Amino acid sequence: MIDNTACDIDRLNIKVEQLELAIGKLSNRILEIEQPQEKKDEVLPCPFCGKQPEFRFEHRGWIIWCADFLCVEQRYGSATKQDAIDNWNKRK
Repeated sequence: MIDNTACDIDRLNIKVEQLELAIGKLSNRILEIEQPQEKKDEVLPCPFCGKQPEFRFEHRGWIIWCADFLCVEQRYGSATKQDAIDNWNKRK
């Protein structure tokens, strides 16, 4: 009978550890959600003229460029829309 009790305690300890791990993961996820985050798909204005860029999908992927044709001609592209936006937003 003592052996069964020891096994039950070991099983309970394992379950407690699993629950603590799950609670920790959930707590981290809640903190991520509650923290203000910059919108992922937000497209920043052109750093040279301040106008909003234009973008479209072409045969190879997404292209983003400044809407002002007199501005510095720089085009940024990527296979995914989010990557193209990220590339545009990081330029200076």
